[in-house]
Amino acid sequence: MRFLARQHIRSNADFLRIKGCGQGESLGVFALRMLIPGCLHQQEEPIKRFGVVASKRVGIAVKRNRAKRVFREIFRLNQDVLPASCDVVIIAYANFEKCSFEELQSRYRSGVEKLLKRINGIKE
Repeated sequence: MRFLARQHIRSNADFLRIKGCGQGESLGVFALRMLIPGCLHQQEEPIKRFGVVASKRVGIAVKRNRAKRVFREIFRLNQDVLPASCDVVIIAYANFEKCSFEELQSRYRSGVEKLLKRINGIKE
Protein backbone atom coordinates (compact mmCIF):
# COMPACT_ATOMS: atom_id res chain seq x y z
CA MET A 1 0.00 0.00 0.00
CA ARG A 2 1.11 3.54 -0.69
CA PHE A 3 1.42 6.32 1.84
CA LEU A 4 -0.63 9.14 0.36
CA ALA A 5 -0.21 12.84 1.07
CA ARG A 6 -3.69 13.03 2.58
CA GLN A 7 -2.67 10.40 5.13
CA HIS A 8 -0.16 12.78 6.78
CA ILE A 9 -1.13 14.33 10.08
CA ARG A 10 0.35 17.80 9.86
CA SER A 11 -1.61 20.26 11.97
CA ASN A 12 -0.75 20.89 15.59
CA ALA A 13 -4.46 20.77 16.45
CA ASP A 14 -4.69 17.19 15.17
CA PHE A 15 -1.62 16.13 17.16
CA LEU A 16 -3.07 17.71 20.31
CA ARG A 17 -6.46 16.06 19.74
CA ILE A 18 -4.83 12.64 19.39
CA LYS A 19 -2.70 13.29 22.48
CA GLY A 20 -5.70 14.41 24.52
CA CYS A 21 -8.41 12.01 23.35
CA GLY A 22 -6.49 9.00 22.06
CA GLN A 23 -5.14 5.89 23.74
CA GLY A 24 -1.40 5.42 24.18
CA GLU A 25 1.14 2.67 24.68
CA SER A 26 4.85 3.02 25.44
CA LEU A 27 6.88 0.41 23.59
CA GLY A 28 10.39 1.05 24.89
CA VAL A 29 12.02 2.88 22.00
CA PHE A 30 8.90 4.71 20.88
CA ALA A 31 5.41 5.55 22.05
CA LEU A 32 2.29 4.85 20.04
CA ARG A 33 -0.93 6.87 20.27
CA MET A 34 -4.12 6.02 18.43
CA LEU A 35 -7.48 7.67 18.01
CA ILE A 36 -10.43 6.32 16.09
CA PRO A 37 -12.13 9.53 14.91
CA GLY A 38 -15.52 7.89 14.47
CA CYS A 39 -15.84 8.18 18.24
CA LEU A 40 -15.81 11.97 18.05
CA HIS A 41 -17.19 13.00 14.68
CA GLN A 42 -18.11 11.57 11.31
CA GLN A 43 -15.56 11.82 8.54
CA GLU A 44 -16.63 11.97 4.92
CA GLU A 45 -14.34 9.12 3.91
CA PRO A 46 -12.61 6.57 6.15
CA ILE A 47 -8.86 7.15 6.07
CA LYS A 48 -5.87 5.95 8.06
CA ARG A 49 -3.74 8.95 9.01
CA PHE A 50 -0.24 8.95 10.45
CA GLY A 51 2.21 11.35 12.06
CA VAL A 52 5.64 11.13 13.67
CA VAL A 53 7.00 13.26 16.49
CA ALA A 54 10.80 13.34 16.58
CA SER A 55 11.94 16.11 18.92
CA LYS A 56 15.48 17.40 19.30
CA ARG A 57 15.93 14.88 22.12
CA VAL A 58 16.11 12.18 19.44
CA GLY A 59 19.32 13.74 18.14
CA ILE A 60 20.60 15.77 15.25
CA ALA A 61 18.46 16.40 12.17
CA VAL A 62 19.83 13.34 10.39
CA LYS A 63 18.61 11.04 13.20
CA ARG A 64 15.23 12.79 13.43
CA ASN A 65 14.67 12.46 9.68
CA ARG A 66 15.73 8.81 9.78
CA ALA A 67 13.21 8.17 12.55
CA LYS A 68 10.47 9.76 10.44
CA ARG A 69 11.39 7.70 7.37
CA VAL A 70 11.62 4.42 9.29
CA PHE A 71 8.31 4.84 11.12
CA ARG A 72 6.55 6.08 7.98
CA GLU A 73 7.66 2.91 6.20
CA ILE A 74 6.49 0.75 9.12
CA PHE A 75 3.07 2.42 8.94
CA ARG A 76 2.93 1.96 5.17
CA LEU A 77 3.73 -1.75 5.37
CA ASN A 78 1.34 -2.46 8.25
CA GLN A 79 -1.81 -0.56 7.29
CA ASP A 80 -3.68 -3.86 7.13
CA VAL A 81 -3.73 -4.22 10.95
CA LEU A 82 -5.46 -0.85 11.42
CA PRO A 83 -9.20 -0.14 11.31
CA ALA A 84 -10.61 1.61 8.23
CA SER A 85 -10.52 5.03 9.89
CA CYS A 86 -7.95 5.91 12.53
CA ASP A 87 -5.25 8.40 13.44
CA VAL A 88 -1.87 7.05 14.57
CA VAL A 89 1.00 9.05 16.05
CA ILE A 90 4.43 7.66 16.90
CA ILE A 91 6.68 9.52 19.30
CA ALA A 92 10.28 8.49 18.64
CA TYR A 93 12.72 8.18 21.54
CA ALA A 94 16.47 8.77 21.32
CA ASN A 95 17.30 5.06 21.54
CA PHE A 96 15.13 3.97 18.59
CA GLU A 97 18.27 3.27 16.53
CA LYS A 98 19.27 0.43 18.87
CA CYS A 99 16.51 -1.75 17.39
CA SER A 100 16.49 -3.29 13.95
CA PHE A 101 13.76 -2.46 11.47
CA GLU A 102 12.16 -5.88 12.01
CA GLU A 103 12.10 -5.40 15.79
CA LEU A 104 10.56 -1.93 15.45
CA GLN A 105 7.96 -3.37 13.11
CA SER A 106 7.04 -6.20 15.50
CA ARG A 107 6.79 -3.74 18.42
CA TYR A 108 4.54 -1.53 16.29
CA ARG A 109 2.23 -4.43 15.39
CA SER A 110 1.99 -5.64 19.00
CA GLY A 111 1.34 -2.08 20.20
CA VAL A 112 -1.44 -1.60 17.65
CA GLU A 113 -3.05 -4.89 18.71
CA LYS A 114 -2.91 -3.88 22.40
CA LEU A 115 -4.43 -0.47 21.67
CA LEU A 116 -7.20 -1.91 19.50
CA LYS A 117 -8.13 -4.35 22.28
CA ARG A 118 -8.19 -1.49 24.78
CA ILE A 119 -10.22 0.79 22.49
CA ASN A 120 -12.71 -1.96 21.61
CA GLY A 121 -13.07 -2.75 25.32
CA ILE A 122 -13.95 0.89 26.01
CA LYS A 123 -16.52 1.03 23.20
CA GLU A 124 -18.39 -2.06 24.38
